[in-house]
Amino acid sequence: MKNSLHQFCQPFVCLLIWVIAVGNAFGASLISVADYPSIHEAVAQNPGRRVYVPSGSYVLTNAVVLKADNTELEGPGVIVQSNPAAAIIEVRAHHVLLRDLTLTRSPGNTE
Repeated sequence: MKNSLHQFCQPFVCLLIWVIAVGNAFGASLISVADYPSIHEAVAQNPGRRVYVPSGSYVLTNAVVLKADNTELEGPGVIVQSNPAAAIIEVRAHHVLLRDLTLTRSPGNTE
């Protein structure tokens, strides 16, 4: 039994390693806002990549500017703009994707 399980798992493990290696080669690794001082910094350091916004509230005073083509910003996070005069997100590129985010303003700052 142990031998047949080993024979089954070995190709699976090789396939899993290959998928991870290919995914990383094509930029599929997860870039999280949590690994940077701010959303702004995460986006600036990873132009044209997918940036994940984990659960939680992220308060801004300036807009997040997406200026590289193919940038993706996604996740269950809530982006809160505290400055009523500023946009929440400014898109200055093509093929930008925003997915699953909540974009809002601080209470009382909805001008």
